[in-house]
Amino acid sequence: MRKLMLLVLVVVLLGLAAVPVTAGSDRPFKAKADLVSSIGPVPNPQCGDPAAGFLGVEEVWEGTGTHLGRFHEFSTLCLDVRDFNPPTQPLTPFKVYGKSVAANGDELTFFAEGIFNVLTCEITGGGFEFTGGTGRFQSVEGSGTTAFVRDSQCNASALRHTGVISY
Repeated sequence: MRKLMLLVLVVVLLGLAAVPVTAGSDRPFKAKADLVSSIGPVPNPQCGDPAAGFLGVEEVWEGTGTHLGRFHEFSTLCLDVRDFNPPTQPLTPFKVYGKSVAANGDELTFFAEGIFNVLTCEITGGGFEFTGGTGRFQSVEGSGTTAFVRDSQCNASALRHTGVISY
């Protein structure tokens, strides 16, 4: 019995030694969330002067994700509507500044930008990039894309992030 226990211990230790260390390497990142609230337009210094054609929308999302567990996402959507004039000019450049707060309180910050077409609900660009964080995300790197579930008027009700993360 002792020899069997020793053999099992050796096999387990060898197995652990064979597991590659993944700290600092790219890992898959996926998250899904539902929109909890959206308030806007609101003045926000990150977005620019509302009188000059920059609008801010504050959004709160709630969901689950790899590396995050259950999380809340707080984002500021900045819209540049200076040249916006549908149907002749339906394109609106945007920027998003946000943070996801993981189940344990660690924060993951990100930035995204692109162009939104209000007639087709399509986004050009729009990929996100991790910009920092707290706790285990303090030296985060990574990027990805976001897909939205939209209604017939282009309003987003859910999102899906897919990408890679390293921390």
